Amino acid sequence: MAKKKTSKRVKKSVRRKAIAPVTNSEWKVLTVLWNRGPVTVSQVRASLKQKWTLGAIRSFLDRLVEKKLARLLDDEPIYRFEAVCGRETLLREKSRVFLEQYFGGSFHDFALFYLAEHKIPPKKVDDFIKLLKSQGKRK
Repeated sequence: MAKKKTSKRVKKSVRRKAIAPVTNSEWKVLTVLWNRGPVTVSQVRASLKQKWTLGAIRSFLDRLVEKKLARLLDDEPIYRFEAVCGRETLLREKSRVFLEQYFGGSFHDFALFYLAEHKIPPKKVDDFIKLLKSQGKRK
């Protein structure tokens, strides 16, 4: 007896281009790039509270370029760097990774845990409830 062929649709997984992890120090340097635009190594140093050496800052910038989160502008005599990845994009990815790593991807579980541990001002609770209600209406 011949087997009956059934057509099954195979859902292709959506592959996102992964963003390389960012260290706390790299995040501080990226913040300068986001806030000030294209800057030199010296300008990054002047904007930071830490007094890192110019070599250390250049190393952070070089790593950000390798990770494709920043780029080097060499159109002038002095090298300048600028961010190529937006703050929101990076925050979205870091949030997704955090939720996956610690809460199995569940924002619900994270929110319950966080709200049980922290006192939230009533105005913020109202804002959060409004946001949740608007999410429910979009379905």
